[in-house]
Parts: sequence; structure tokens; C-alpha cells
Amino acid sequence: HQRIGHKFTVMLYEPDANLGSKDVDRIPLSKIQFRADGGIRTTLANPVFDANSNFLLETGPNTDTFTVKIKIPRTIDGKVVHIG
Repeated sequence: HQRIGHKFTVMLYEPDANLGSKDVDRIPLSKIQFRADGGIRTTLANPVFDANSNFLLETGPNTDTFTVKIKIPRTIDGKVVHIG
């Protein structure tokens, strides 16, 4: 169970983003959309998420799995974030 204000890992399985089998690939956070109740729409590149990287990084060469650690904020653009 993840709580607002705590860091957690976003994990994405995306074979199409695996551009090379020998290198660790990355997906810009600006490509990942976040939607929540109340009309909240933004990307994970929004600084309110306090991410440990500007990218989801592949977990190793040719894994197709990408991760980033972020913190879910209590509010985005003045709107309260509800998760559950």
C-alpha cells in the first residue's frame, strides 16, 4: 500500500522502448502521463513528483523493464491528490 508523501518505484514493462540489446535504455518522464480524480492531468516530469531521475531507466540491458522512484504529492496545481 503506497501513501501520499512517500517514495515508491514506478515500474513499466515496455518492449518497444528497448532500443538496443547491449545498452540500458531510458524513457523520458515527460512521456508518462499521470491522471487522478478531479481533473488532474500532468506528466511524471512535473517537479512535484520529486523523481530520482528525469527518466525511467531500464533495469539492465535488454530487460524491457524500466523504473524510477517518485513521491506522490498531496496536491498538484492546487488540487488534492486521492489514491486508493
